[in-house]
Amino acid sequence: MYDVGATVWMLVTRFVTTPVACDTCGSTGKVTISGEEFTCPNCAGQRVTGTEKETIAQSVEIKRLLVKKTVDGTQIRYEGVRNGRGGVVISEGNVFATKAAAEAAIPAP
Repeated sequence: MYDVGATVWMLVTRFVTTPVACDTCGSTGKVTISGEEFTCPNCAGQRVTGTEKETIAQSVEIKRLLVKKTVDGTQIRYEGVRNGRGGVVISEGNVFATKAAAEAAIPAP
């Protein structure tokens, strides 16, 4: 069990957009034909992006312990703040003492 005020680590999955190069215009959004500039027909002049799922370790400062007696025993959850903003509630099994321990629990792609 961790104390109020302790910094622990949790795993966060987020979606990251990454630029993908347009082979037709070189990601400029424009093509030149016979000296005249046109909008790229492949990407329509828009930045082409891809989306990937990424899991990272993120620190959480514990603000409150939530302890509940159940038929199966005691359930412990932690209420905390990550990155100095926004509250989060984490079950005991998803809390790690160190960043290294959290990163070791990241599932392989």
